[in-house]
Amino acid sequence: MNANLIVGQVMSIEEHGKSKLMLLRYGPPREKTKKAVQFVNAIYIRIPESQVEAFNSKNIREADVVTVTARNQGVMYSQPIGQSNILNEVIALNVTKTALDLDIQPVLVDSLDDGDALSSAAGLFQD
Repeated sequence: MNANLIVGQVMSIEEHGKSKLMLLRYGPPREKTKKAVQFVNAIYIRIPESQVEAFNSKNIREADVVTVTARNQGVMYSQPIGQSNILNEVIALNVTKTALDLDIQPVLVDSLDDGDALSSAAGLFQD
């Protein structure tokens, strides 16, 4: 069985073709560093086309706390020189609003201060 249960705060919801991408923060912001690789308490979850209508009917918005039942899916990207990369994608099976108080304060930003849309808009790092 391939299943995940994730509870977190919706930081953004974006149209992505016929599906949607939801950025979900499941922990406090982490300290931002100058390192090339940084770890965040957040994950993108794809709402597939088959689930978009049900998702829209639940009126889920940014800053809502939700519970997501999801599955993982491997995605292979072929490279021109014959190599390929396999990445992991999280696919929502069900998303519901929850009454849990996660003590995660919404961080909604009006403008981006450093051009880093993911970290600035989503409030993934401490200031």
